Formats: sequence, C-alpha cells, structure tokens
Amino acid sequence: MESILDQPQSSNNRRSIDDVLENGYSLSIGDVWSRGSDIWKKNIGGFLLYLILGYAIIMLAGLIPFAGSMATSFILSPAFSAGFFIVAYAISINGSATANDYTKGFKKMGDNALYVLFSAILLILIFIPVIISLISSLAFLLKADYKSAEGVRELMSILAPVMGIAAICFAVAMLAYVLLILAYPLIHIYGLSAIDAIRVSARIVIKQYFTFVILMLTILLLNIGGVLCLLIGLLFTVPLSYCILYAAYELIFEGKKPIE
Repeated sequence: MESILDQPQSSNNRRSIDDVLENGYSLSIGDVWSRGSDIWKKNIGGFLLYLILGYAIIMLAGLIPFAGSMATSFILSPAFSAGFFIVAYAISINGSATANDYTKGFKKMGDNALYVLFSAILLILIFIPVIISLISSLAFLLKADYKSAEGVRELMSILAPVMGIAAICFAVAMLAYVLLILAYPLIHIYGLSAIDAIRVSARIVIKQYFTFVILMLTILLLNIGGVLCLLIGLLFTVPLSYCILYAAYELIFEGKKPIE
C-alpha cells in the first residue's frame, strides 16, 4: 500500500504561514488534547511497538564508541521523534499508517541534524552562566575538606549559588524550547527547511506563548504520571505526548475535524 506521504497532498484546507502570522489562530488546550487523544487511540499498539523498537535501536547504537553517540544524537533520535509526527499525520489523513510511514523521519536527515545542532548551541548559550559559576568555584571545591562537617557546610555554601543559577537556566531553557515545538511538523509535514521551521515555529508560538507554555506543562505532568507508574506508563504517555504536539500543529495549519 502506498504511503499517504507519497501521495500528492491537497493544500485546499492548509493555511499558509503568512495567513497564520497575519491573522493569528485560535488554540484551545482542551481541543489539542482531545484531538491528540483521538489520533493516539487509533494506533495505540503501533505507537507502543514503535517506541520500544526505536529506543532499543537508539540504546544499541549508543554503545558504539563516539560514532554511536553522534549517530544517535544527529540521526536516530531526531528521525525517531519525527516519525511520531509523521505517523500521527498519516492517521489524521486516512485513519491508519503504513509501516513505511514510521521511517519517513530519515528522509530529511540534514534538516534533522541542523535542528539538533541549533538546539544544542542554544542550550550551551543558555547554560554559560552555570559553566562560568562552576569554573569560578572550582578552586574552592578542590580545597574543601569533605570529611568534616565544616567542610560539608562549606561545600554546600559553594554549590548553593551554582545550583540556583542552574535552576534558573533550566527554566529559561524550557521556556525557550517551547518556541521550537512546532519545528518538527513544519519540517516533515509542512515541508520547510530546518532554519525556516525554527524561525516560523518561534513566530507562531509567540502569538499564543502562554497557551503553549501551559500545554507543555500539562504534557510534563502527563509524563511525570508515566514515571510514577513504575516507568511503564511512559510507554503510553510518550506517544500520547507526541500526538498532542502534532494536534497543536494540525489545529493551527490543517484545520481537521476530530476523527470519527
């Protein structure tokens, strides 16, 4: 069976980027969750198998010294993530996905790598204050006597500011990442290059930034629940999270109605 992504796509219902940027959009967290859940329910078993196989391959590849780490970071992991969006799109179009749809994330490996590289550079820039504070505290850390109570107190007094700065940088990183959450579907579904997808994602998300922040917080809570269920819950919450993120993209650009 020919993959839905290999077929010509009608753009009659797809909003242009200029239209979205000029006229805005309406996005309800409830609608996003409802749409994402509908898509996920259509393919729970497929998503579950894809998640297990994908992580198994990534973990095995990571065992290869150096090359495995590079391949995992710039090829396997981003293609794996993109696959969730692509499969969700296929299910949205015709109610099901083909085996070929799961591998479509590898079609744009160059854009995937650029997106990962941009994300990594952004994180490094955000965490520069942490690196600086650690370097400035290094001499004190080396001199501290960790065997005495006084030494432990000194250690904690040194690390407390570093940990505070790290917490702030982590929060900033999370808030910055929210601007990029539409990048993968814009690359693999809308067809933009990585640089254009990053730029467009930021410009679109900023229009309803706090809605997206709240959406990401609800997804975070969803996956915390998955962790609390002896980690087994993540097998279900992770695919659902991707479907919810896809739904946000879809409700902005595609305007699809809920799956029957």
